[in-house]
Amino acid sequence: MSVLDSLNQSLAMKKSLHNSTSTLNNQIAQYNADVERLQTAQNKLEGKRNELVALAESLKQPNFTPTNWHGSLANEFDQFRNEQLRSEYLKLVNIRMSDVINEIKKKIENLENLSASAAMKSSSFSLQLDDLNRTISRQREELTT
Repeated sequence: MSVLDSLNQSLAMKKSLHNSTSTLNNQIAQYNADVERLQTAQNKLEGKRNELVALAESLKQPNFTPTNWHGSLANEFDQFRNEQLRSEYLKLVNIRMSDVINEIKKKIENLENLSASAAMKSSSFSLQLDDLNRTISRQREELTT
């Protein structure tokens, strides 16, 4: 193979590596944007969950008094809303919302892993590009001498 053929091959490899590096960097940027978007959603959901937990106390309203409702039905209803209704409400808020938040955390972790892997590949490609640039410089020198 002639020096010119080797140079052309090296230049083609350089272009391919450069394109691959560019694609990986775009993927990394997209992964990071997705992580940021999911972290924002996670923070909002955690805030809403805290708000909903605080609202559990409102299930006890209104308080029953002898002037507004009393008797066995009032006592049964009061017991129901203070025990069953509040318990189910808190399960819904804590368990279901936690499930969604945990799913978001898993997606964030997965995207961070993908980003780290892509960054390692990009770094490797950059090192290969550096080596290739040195090779191209040598090949060009050989052509001019």
